[in-house]
Amino acid sequence: MKHLILISAVILLSGCATKQSRLNEDGGGMSASEIMFGAKSVGNSEIKEIGKYRNIKEELSTKSNIYDEFGQPANVDSSSPPETKWIYYYATMSMSAANWIPFYGLFDGGTNQDISSAEFVFDAEGVLIELNTSEKKAQLKNLESLEAGKWDTSYIDKVEAEMDKLGLPFDLKKAQRLFGIAEAD
Repeated sequence: MKHLILISAVILLSGCATKQSRLNEDGGGMSASEIMFGAKSVGNSEIKEIGKYRNIKEELSTKSNIYDEFGQPANVDSSSPPETKWIYYYATMSMSAANWIPFYGLFDGGTNQDISSAEFVFDAEGVLIELNTSEKKAQLKNLESLEAGKWDTSYIDKVEAEMDKLGLPFDLKKAQRLFGIAEAD
């Protein structure tokens, strides 16, 4: 009986203590207490501000204009030359109620996520040709979050190369914090 209680406690707490977030620009991943006691917002909140888009015009705005409005992108995608995409994220996360159900919470519990993204597509000259924004709801299950720790971090090199090419400031710590690789100062 003692072993059953001990195993139940370990399983229940492992669901609560799993590092849930990889999207955290302002301070590493979310701790269990941040998830348990309310929602946490991470990433670049400026992509949610409608007024920021007022001065942005397709066929007119440049990479420098976008950098001035939103700062360093979270990722740069150059896989479809001559186009380049700058991608920004913002997410609000909260603990799933399923985490509180013994055993079941280990498998079906996790983090509820409201994710916003902005994607700026530029031509070879660095002029904005397309702007896409999206919002979605998702859930990262506890067991999936263990796999999330193996994410590819080559995005850091891509963002740094893009900033160097344009002569714009690059903040390595900010790039690392975005996916929870580094903690806040």
